[in-house]
Amino acid sequence: MQTRHQSAGYLPLSASKANTAPKAPPTLVVRRHACLSFWTTTTTARGRWVSSNPFDVPLESYGAGWHTGYAAILEMTVALRSGALHPSAASAVLAEAFAAVNEQPLGDPASRRGAACAFISVVNSLFTSAALAIDFEAHIQERLAESERCKEALAAHAAQAKTATVERMRLARAAKSAKAAQRNEGGAS
Repeated sequence: MQTRHQSAGYLPLSASKANTAPKAPPTLVVRRHACLSFWTTTTTARGRWVSSNPFDVPLESYGAGWHTGYAAILEMTVALRSGALHPSAASAVLAEAFAAVNEQPLGDPASRRGAACAFISVVNSLFTSAALAIDFEAHIQERLAESERCKEALAAHAAQAKTATVERMRLARAAKSAKAAQRNEGGAS
């Protein structure tokens, strides 16, 4: 007998899962970033995001990877200068490249390590050149002051929240005591 919510293929909850076919894994689609050929995003066939790899360079020997790393940093700097790439996206690429530096397992010559080392060596050169050419001290001092103000504001907010919580607990205890006293007073009469 079927109920209104059951279909002909309905299996009750007590039915064994062994009778059902295993669910097929979703079809995955890997797409390249619009302006960086080495950034890939994996989605399901329906477009649901699965993962993203901002430094998806091929696994190569250490020496061959240096060429790939140089090409990747050139591609990224061109995209940044043209405005096609947002600086926050560049931060994601840098984070993944720094992670890839320590990737090479022992005995396996193919990895992203060579590309990451080349990429980071150019980033280091760019940073050093910028630090020598531009006075960043005022900018960094301003950031430090802002960080200090944020830290103080967060501490004040936390103290205020703690005070409010303690007060609520004190009022709740007082209300509970008053209710218990009223109950005892009502039972004594």
